[in-house]
Amino acid sequence: MEKTPEEFDLFDFVAEQRREALPGESPIPAPESDSAPESIPTALPKLKDYQQLVLGFVASLGVDALAERVAVKGRRPAVQTAGFWRAASGRKRPVVKTVAVLLVTDRELCFADCADREEYISEFRQIRERMALLEVEIRRTEPHLAAADDLFDDLRTWDYAGSSNPEYQALLKRRETVARRLNSGSRLDRIAGSGMVDLCYLAVPAGLIAPEEIPEEWGVLELAPKSFTLLREAPMLDRVTPEGRAQLAFNIAQAALAGALFTSGVERSSKGSISYRLQPKRRRRR
Repeated sequence: MEKTPEEFDLFDFVAEQRREALPGESPIPAPESDSAPESIPTALPKLKDYQQLVLGFVASLGVDALAERVAVKGRRPAVQTAGFWRAASGRKRPVVKTVAVLLVTDRELCFADCADREEYISEFRQIRERMALLEVEIRRTEPHLAAADDLFDDLRTWDYAGSSNPEYQALLKRRETVARRLNSGSRLDRIAGSGMVDLCYLAVPAGLIAPEEIPEEWGVLELAPKSFTLLREAPMLDRVTPEGRAQLAFNIAQAALAGALFTSGVERSSKGSISYRLQPKRRRRR
């Protein structure tokens, strides 16, 4: 298609000058090009991106209600998102199960603030690496520990805890001791021991921490820039009480109230007076 007189292309102009160079004159050199185009730096995920992923994960579980920034014990928000399920039938439909997701972007917040913490973390990694090597040997020498009902060899599960390897058994006990010292009194320990949460999940950016370093009573959710991966399911805790579930449901309702007022542009002071402001603009789905 021919260009109109108003259109001007710098590269066409340079090529034209190169073609019309007079004898004895050097043509205008072609612009140098790098062997590889300069890559555009990828923007790092923001905290709000992680928060959105956590909210989406809890919503995907099919909870009956959820909220962000929910207190577990006390008044300060303890978890990023929490939700609950109610009984399917019945007159009062009590809360039958609860879930909470703790979002952590700082590795140190995953552990207790104890002395020699870094040494314990380093020892835990060494134990994990040695156990991985021993598990290769266990799969070769103790094939009876493999699950018989697995269809594919690559996905076969193994009962390593039932191994007769004495070194492996000693490492199991040492790992439990180190994990107890790292997690006793930590945020994870307090939330799991609150008696209010049936399913506890820890959400972390990819590569922040290994699932083996997290207590087994916690599920692990790995966050990528625009997706999440469930690395480990959360087991049902047996220390939760009906009163604890009801209290967490009340805390979720309080947190949801704050969110509803904010998105509607309504502000309520501590004395109960109401004021109004412009509502936040909703983004259109692409």
